[in-house]
Amino acid sequence: MSEASETNKALVLEYMDAFRTFDPAQYEPYLADDPTYMAGMNIRTGREAFRANTDAGRVLYPRPEEAETEYLAVLAEGDWVAVLLKRRAVTNKVDDYENLYTMFYEVIDGKIATQVEMLDFRVAADKFDLSALPQRG
Repeated sequence: MSEASETNKALVLEYMDAFRTFDPAQYEPYLADDPTYMAGMNIRTGREAFRANTDAGRVLYPRPEEAETEYLAVLAEGDWVAVLLKRRAVTNKVDDYENLYTMFYEVIDGKIATQVEMLDFRVAADKFDLSALPQRG
């Protein structure tokens, strides 16, 4: 792995820790000026897209400090870092959420320019009370 790829990998892992706090003051310093957030085909740009995700996270994960993340693979090539992980947590519906996530991060000039998140949405739909989220208009 190149030195740049290794640096990007370390940055992404640090950013992921900050993002899991759901606190924009913690994770926004890692973001590019106009980042892109993709969850499946839900594609949004700007920091507000990231804030919308973490606002939802505060509702869906009532005890985020207790969540567990098991990294299965972390790979970096050029500007991209790929992460495969299992997440276990208490949700706003159940005590035993577990799901597999793939995450991709594009790092440009030392900042997260793109974040892609894929998970098994069938599991998520069963394990979260999505009606608790505010409806976007």
